Amino acid sequence: MCGITGFYIQGKDYKRSNLNENLNEMTNSLSHRGPDDIGTWLNLDNNIGLGQTRLSIRDLSKNGSQPMFSACGSYIIVYNGEIYDNNKIKSLLEKKNIRLKSSSDTEVLLENISNFGLDSALENSNGMFAFALFDIKKKKLFLIRDRMGIKPLFYYQNNNNFAFASEIKALKKFLNFKSSLNVDALNSFLKYGFNRNYSSIYQNIKQVKPGEIIEIDQNLIIKKKLYWKTNNFFKDIKSNTSLTENINELESLIKDAVKIRLESDVEVGSFLSGGIDSSLISQVMSEVSEKKINTFSVGFIEKDYDESRDAREIAKYIGSNHHEILIGEKELLNVFDNLPNIYDEPFADSSQIPTAIVSNYARKYAGVILSGDGGDELFGGYTRYLEAKKQIDKKEDVKVNFKKKIGSLILNLNPNFTKLIEKLTQKHNLVEKSKNYLKFHNKKNKTYLDFLCQWHNLNEILENKFISDEYKNEKDYDFIKNDYEKFMAYDLNEYLPNDILTKVDRASMNYGLEVRVPLLDYRIVKFSSRLKIDNKISSNYQKKILKEVLKKRIPNKLIKNKKVGFGIPIDEWLRSFLREKVDYLLSKECLGQNPYLNSATVQKLWFEHQNNLQNHGIRLWNIISFQNWINSNKEFLIEN
Repeated sequence: MCGITGFYIQGKDYKRSNLNENLNEMTNSLSHRGPDDIGTWLNLDNNIGLGQTRLSIRDLSKNGSQPMFSACGSYIIVYNGEIYDNNKIKSLLEKKNIRLKSSSDTEVLLENISNFGLDSALENSNGMFAFALFDIKKKKLFLIRDRMGIKPLFYYQNNNNFAFASEIKALKKFLNFKSSLNVDALNSFLKYGFNRNYSSIYQNIKQVKPGEIIEIDQNLIIKKKLYWKTNNFFKDIKSNTSLTENINELESLIKDAVKIRLESDVEVGSFLSGGIDSSLISQVMSEVSEKKINTFSVGFIEKDYDESRDAREIAKYIGSNHHEILIGEKELLNVFDNLPNIYDEPFADSSQIPTAIVSNYARKYAGVILSGDGGDELFGGYTRYLEAKKQIDKKEDVKVNFKKKIGSLILNLNPNFTKLIEKLTQKHNLVEKSKNYLKFHNKKNKTYLDFLCQWHNLNEILENKFISDEYKNEKDYDFIKNDYEKFMAYDLNEYLPNDILTKVDRASMNYGLEVRVPLLDYRIVKFSSRLKIDNKISSNYQKKILKEVLKKRIPNKLIKNKKVGFGIPIDEWLRSFLREKVDYLLSKECLGQNPYLNSATVQKLWFEHQNNLQNHGIRLWNIISFQNWINSNKEFLIEN
C-alpha cells in the first residue's frame, strides 16, 4: 500500500531543478501512506513526473521499489494497492516466457498490462488499487481506480498543467496551485456529512470514479471510460437457485476472498466490532490462517455506548489474540486536532474518530488488517432501507404513527422529565431524534436520499447565496424495479466509496496501515447484485443470507441481530472532552471568519446543546467538522 502522485505539464519555462524539487515535495507529503521507501522519476522532456511512497507489504526488498519500468521499457507505473490473484496472472506470464525479477504485485500488474493490454489486465485482476501508468511511446498518461473505489485518486487541472495524487494534500503542493471553495461540495457535505459527487471541496480538484480509466494525452486532453459498472449486474437477477445453494456459494466465495487477502510479508490482523460482518470475516480468517490471528476493537468509558464485550466474546470463541483500546480524553483530543490533516477536506462520519484510534493502535501489531465493510450495502443491512420502503409505498404504518405521537409528546415535556426518561430507557437524544423524525415523516414525496440527510433544510445554517441545487435525482437507478435493490445500488455507487471507504482509507493510511475488504471482492459484489431480494431482506429480516452463513460458523447466541458499528457518544463528548475545542470553533470570533455559515443559528444550537437544553450533537458534528477544517485552510477559501 502506498501514496502516489505526479504531473503532466505543457509549460516550457520550468527549470528541471524546480520540477524535481516540486515533485519531491509532493511525494514527501504522502510519506505517512508509505513510510518504508520513496521514489521519483522525471522524464527528459521535463513534462512527466511520477512519485511514490511505499508501504512494503509484499517483497520487502528494493526489487519492489517504484516508479517501476516494464521489462519492454514502454511503460512506467506508480501504484497504490494490492492484487490478490498474483499466482493466476504469473502463470499467464510464464506461458509467454516472461521472467519476473521480484515477488511484488506491482511488477505482476505492470507486466500483465505490458503483455496483454490495460483492459485485459484490469478484467483479470482481483484487487484494490489506484495507479498511474505512462505509455512512453504514445505519450499518454492513464489514471485507473479499482472497481469499488477502495483506494482514492484525485486530479487537478489548469490551462497548462495536470496533476494527480492519492490525497489532496499532495496536489496543494503542486507548482502554483490555486483554488476556491466548491459550493456544491459544501452543500453536499453539510447535508450528508460527505461529498457525494466525486468532486472535492476544492473547485478544480476531482476524483477518478470507481471502475474508471482516465486517459490524458500530451495536449492534456482528457478521455474517460468506465471498465466496471455494478449497475449492470442488477439486470441479471438469479431466479432458479435455492437459498441453500446460494448460502453454500456465498460461503465459498467469502472463504476464498479472505484466504487470498492473507497473502502478505507482514503481520495480518482483523477489525472486530462484534457485528455480523466483522465477526464473519474474523471467524473465516481464523479458520484459513496458518497461525493464531490478532483481532482489534475499541471500547468507550461511556458504558451505554460500549459494545466491546460483544467483540470479546467472539474473539474468545474463535481463539484470536484480542486487543482492545479504551477511548478516553487523550486519544480523542489527539485525533480531533488532526482530522483536517487526515481527511484534507470536511468529512463528518463521526465514526472516523474510533476508526483512526483503532488504526493507530493496531499498527503496533500488524501491517495489514481485514475489515467487514460492504456487508450492509451488499446484503441489505441498513435499517433505513426498511423505513424508506414504507415511505415510498405510502403505506399506513401503525408503528410510524405511534412514534409520531410519542415524538410530539416528548417535545412538549419538561426538559428535566425528558432527561429522566432517557436515563430510565437508556435512550439518547430523544428531543433531537423526535424533531428529526417528525420533520422527516411529515415531509411529502420523500426520496431515498432523505434518509441519509442530517440537515434537510440548509437555509437554517448556510447563508442563502451559498445554497445550491447540488443533488442529482435517482434516475440512474430507475431500471431497477425493486426498491430495496435500488437503495443498495445507490449505496454501492455513492455512499460506500464516498463515506465508508473514504473514512477507512484516510484513517488507516494516516498511520501506514493497510486495510483489505474481503466482502468487496468483485466476485462477491457480482454474486450479491444478482441475488433475489428475499435472500437479503425478507419480511423485515435483514442480511438474511449473510446471517445464515455466520450461523454455520458460530453459536447463534453470539450473533447480534442489531447493527453494530463505531457509534460514538458525541453528545457527551461535546459537553466534556471536546467542549473547550468546540467552544472556540463555534465562538463569535471564529464563526465571524467563516462567510458561509449562519453564525447566529449555529451559536443558538451550540448554546442549547452545551447547556443541556437539547441534544444537537449529531447535526452539530457536520458544522464542527467544517469549522475545524476551515480554521486550518483559510488561505484557500478566498472568494474571487
